[in-house]
Amino acid sequence: MVKRKIKAPPVSTSTPAPSADSPKKSPRENKKKATPASAGTKRKNRTPASKLNQSSINQGTDKKKRRLRPGTKALREIRYFQKTDHTLIPRLSFCRVVKEIMMNLVGNNSRQFRIQALALDALQESCEQFLVRFFEEANLCAIHAKRVTLMTKDMQLLRAIKYDTEL
Repeated sequence: MVKRKIKAPPVSTSTPAPSADSPKKSPRENKKKATPASAGTKRKNRTPASKLNQSSINQGTDKKKRRLRPGTKALREIRYFQKTDHTLIPRLSFCRVVKEIMMNLVGNNSRQFRIQALALDALQESCEQFLVRFFEEANLCAIHAKRVTLMTKDMQLLRAIKYDTEL
């Protein structure tokens, strides 16, 4: 005996015509909202994380965070800043200081002075180079005094020796 497949009658895919008394809806509003697959199913009862074996959860976090030895981060920063060539003082702050110094030297005349961007860059480079050199030499004064910490008296001594200023 041969089994025959029974065909179902074709389903109409066209939307029914709206009646005169109902307001017209857009095609988006006519569509049925799809429900998620898990909407009708019950959630499985799972055991809370507190009841699970804590050793399996904290398996990789038992190690303490490794601390760096004192001075390691400072040496890393020194190497970083020696490799880079960008300026360390923010440009806008340096520009304000330069303008303030110019106003103090010239006075508060109605004339405003302008400075070229390239000249300001050159001035900033030379100022930063001077400061780095000054701190290096002041550090040598601190080392000569058998100290590691740089103090203001080291800078004052350097100014008195090198730049002929009073202590």
